[in-house]
Amino acid sequence: PYVDPDPASPTFFSFFDFENEYVTKGLYAQLQTTIYDRVHLLGGLRWANVEVEYLEKALLVPQTFAVDDTKVLPRAGVVVDLVEGLSVYASYSEGMRWAGFNQALEVKPEFSEQREAGIKFNFGNKLAGTMAVFDIDRTNIPVINQGFVASLTDQHAEGFETDLVYQPNENWQILASFGYTDAEIASGAAAGKALVEVPKHSGRLWVNYNFDPDVLKGWSVGAGIYAASSQFVDTFNLYKTDGYFTVDAKIGYDAENYSVTLSAK
Repeated sequence: PYVDPDPASPTFFSFFDFENEYVTKGLYAQLQTTIYDRVHLLGGLRWANVEVEYLEKALLVPQTFAVDDTKVLPRAGVVVDLVEGLSVYASYSEGMRWAGFNQALEVKPEFSEQREAGIKFNFGNKLAGTMAVFDIDRTNIPVINQGFVASLTDQHAEGFETDLVYQPNENWQILASFGYTDAEIASGAAAGKALVEVPKHSGRLWVNYNFDPDVLKGWSVGAGIYAASSQFVDTFNLYKTDGYFTVDAKIGYDAENYSVTLSAK
């Protein structure tokens, strides 16, 4: 039977006994402008600082790991209106953040670069959406190799996303989305392995119906389905889940001063 661990036992030891302090500081400037009524530009710089003091007391000799990193992070984007209701866009950004607690051999902040391009459209306020391709690089991401010890890795993800909203009239709304993501570990012992808990294919379809005011004023019903392909659950891709789907539905009522929704999944 289970018994509480006894600190007096010769086999007792602590996996973790830590105190962490995180301080994040930032200063940024951003400029947004429009040229010829069709070209929209955005540019910005962020001075970012991450300071971490991580005291691990569970080691034979308690040890303090400290990080104090500063970086200037650029951000840029452009949107071009081709015709009314149709635009193309592209963006680039860099980021830095603390990766969270981990028992890694190194302690560093996470750095990222993201590139994205796509189209946005809105036809007659009935069909609107976004279609985009993206490419993301991340460095200093802790990944569990064995036991409870992690090592820092580089990771890469690329893929395609689309979101559509179709509203033919005041009663019906149809939302659809699909994403394809190819994400893998790019360095270290598990280089080339897929990231855990990231399905390559995922999507959602939702249909909502608002009743006519002279029939059931304020009432609406909706239902939808979300589906995802199989995904790995361990660093070295030995185990994975099956693909799955969930179905949910709702009944809602909107009044002037309140709204009520009953949902089921």
